[in-house]
Amino acid sequence: MNQLIEMISPRYDLAWGGAITRLKIQQRKCTTFISKETNPECCVCNYDHCERVKSQTKEIWNWKKHTTQDITNYYGILPPSNSPYLRCDIETDLEKLCLVLLGVWSIAVPHHIMRMIGDADSTPSVKLEKELLQSISDAAVASGNAIAVGKWGNIHDCHKIWPRSWNKQPIIYKGYGRYNLESHHTNYIFFDDGTCDSLDTGEFASKLARQISRGARRRIPLITVLVGGTLHALESICIDLEKQIPVVVVDESGQLANVFCKYLKLTESKRCF
Repeated sequence: MNQLIEMISPRYDLAWGGAITRLKIQQRKCTTFISKETNPECCVCNYDHCERVKSQTKEIWNWKKHTTQDITNYYGILPPSNSPYLRCDIETDLEKLCLVLLGVWSIAVPHHIMRMIGDADSTPSVKLEKELLQSISDAAVASGNAIAVGKWGNIHDCHKIWPRSWNKQPIIYKGYGRYNLESHHTNYIFFDDGTCDSLDTGEFASKLARQISRGARRRIPLITVLVGGTLHALESICIDLEKQIPVVVVDESGQLANVFCKYLKLTESKRCF
């Protein structure tokens, strides 16, 4: 993994900044301090609450109930990749994000979309990894675009990105961010549910891929590629299959992919009898 984020100052002109402002894209923050069972001094959201409202009852933290929306202050260019990024609320209209990608950022309408599902813990064999990465690289080079979609609070060192307006101080993190960014991506969409260092099931990325594929009368072929993955990806894969979206499962890539391949092979052997 390559560490991509440095301390980023927003004091520069951004040609497409006005378009983001007009779209009124939002971000999200926690408003209610509900302590963790394992650490009473820390909120479930993992952010530091400067002016916190502490719940008087034993509530279970829920992002729909205990967070609020605000106009996003985080968008621009990530050095050293010079790739555009946007932090958006998890409930942002997906067609609005398609407008950002295809209109504001001027990404050419792709001939096909390859949606990758994986996890940070799966480790394919060296040979498989080389072959897989080469194939993905060839596809990305051919299309010219590789879009990264992930949870804002899980990106390592994203607290070093300062907001574009300085009337508010950035929220301090209790966590550290689970994942480093890969520098080969051309665009970054970070969705925000008001938490830091929390589970990302991949549901948002899958929905966005389907919207790019079939929204606004677009008919762009979509393929899902499962590399490793966990049980959290199972629902997304089932939805893809219901919508007749092809799913490619990479054998020996870890966890969920291995389980799928195991039972697929069993069904194939039964057909031989």
